[in-house]
Amino acid sequence: DNLELLPNTELALTLGSCAQQGLRSTQEDRHVKIPNLEKAAAALKIAVELPTPSAYFAVYDGHQGHACAEYIAKNLHVRVLRQLAVQDPSTAAGAAEVEAANTVLEGITAEAATATPAQNVPKVAS
Repeated sequence: DNLELLPNTELALTLGSCAQQGLRSTQEDRHVKIPNLEKAAAALKIAVELPTPSAYFAVYDGHQGHACAEYIAKNLHVRVLRQLAVQDPSTAAGAAEVEAANTVLEGITAEAATATPAQNVPKVAS
């Protein structure tokens, strides 16, 4: 009974990012910054009700290559928005992650199926 509600105030976001490559010859990690998720959903023509303000920030660690991290960086937020449009927010992110992981695995399986036998043989150092 002693709870006082504060007036709805605007939240301002200031953001930035940087990447440190480390010892590898290329940067394998990817990151995504979407400071206005409502605007992104509208641009993608995804009808979803989001709290205001809503933002999406993510870092994807590329292990032994950039392909998976790059795919997830380009697609996971879209899948999360699509899941938010059709299901409970508490399960939407998990469902989007499973969907994206299955797509990545399907791509890896398809790539392996089309590789020649010589490509499938691991290289062993002499």
